[in-house]
Amino acid sequence: MEQTEFDWILDDIDPMAGLSPTLQDPDKNDLGEQKKARFEQDTKFRKHFSNWVMAIVPSWLFLTMVLMFFTGFRMTSFSDGAIIALLTTTTANVLGLAFIVLKGMFPEGNIKDNKTE
Repeated sequence: MEQTEFDWILDDIDPMAGLSPTLQDPDKNDLGEQKKARFEQDTKFRKHFSNWVMAIVPSWLFLTMVLMFFTGFRMTSFSDGAIIALLTTTTANVLGLAFIVLKGMFPEGNIKDNKTE
């Protein structure tokens, strides 16, 4: 039977499906292999999250600029409170998401010794 885009299989919702065999059953491997597998998985998630943020932030900024352009040339109208809220949330989102991504890419502490402060 051919699968359509609306069909799903158990692997689609199984949280263990995308994990390496080392992380699926950690008791079978020594601690060094577990740490290596965990580091690889964390790196994969960081790359995914970074790419997601790098797509969302510019899109949000572009839409905000378009709305400000339309408002400036009286093509649409928003209340002053709505414009202030839009600009405030845009600033908070850009700074917050950038902080989260950078914090994940450059964690505090010494990774080599597994010490965090």
